[in-house]
Amino acid sequence: MAFISVNGIELRYLSSGAGETIIFLHGLGSCVEDWDFQVDYFSQFFHVVAVDMRGHGLSAKPRGKYTIEQMANDIAELMQKLDLKSAHCIGLSLGAMVLLQLALDRPELIKSMVIVNATPKVDRSTFRKKRLIAIRFFIVRVLGLNVAGKILAKKLFPHPEQIQRRKKFLKYWLRNRKHAYLSVARAIINWDISDELHKINIATLVVSGEFDYTSVEVKKKYMRCIKNARLEVVKNSGHATPADQPEYFNKIVKKFIRGR
Repeated sequence: MAFISVNGIELRYLSSGAGETIIFLHGLGSCVEDWDFQVDYFSQFFHVVAVDMRGHGLSAKPRGKYTIEQMANDIAELMQKLDLKSAHCIGLSLGAMVLLQLALDRPELIKSMVIVNATPKVDRSTFRKKRLIAIRFFIVRVLGLNVAGKILAKKLFPHPEQIQRRKKFLKYWLRNRKHAYLSVARAIINWDISDELHKINIATLVVSGEFDYTSVEVKKKYMRCIKNARLEVVKNSGHATPADQPEYFNKIVKKFIRGR
């Protein structure tokens, strides 16, 4: 692990392996360690870079407003400082949103991208959906990150045989700080590029867990707006597809990158 100064803050990153570069961007409240299954596998064939994004893991957690555009710019500057002209990029949830923004702002940096369990905006079209967002904010604000982490861990890894993955998630979740988590959550809610997807012309694999928070149909709809994109549905998977179905996920991602 190493640290690098980017846009006035310190970001922690991991670099492993050799060859073409793959960059991994984690989800909200997560960190580099969430990609352990992928780092161990892909570093056998590629140069792997995984980043604790702004406000996460062991990276800096400055106070103030966060935006998805700002976080995408962090990744662009990190690539510049690591002398990475371009890379295959893989993002989960928040990380995929940052990646989509990077695809709009700096498309020349992305050779191909894998968008995992994400959408180009947070749907607040119904009272129920607004209520679910409000409940998550309430849990973090009032009950605290520890309670929020336990609730989320059970949703991400609901099966008895996944108890070790649940414990691992909770261990790293507690690196979060309330102010940073809530600021990034607000950034997600205020971000919407659904009308700009047609501008993206990068080889794209959209991956959806069968039981992700957002339906496969929603992903099919927005995928059609991206030129040169296709969808892969992972059976019996929830929101944390790279961790709950790592072997299958690694297989389809490697095939996508190698088979373009």
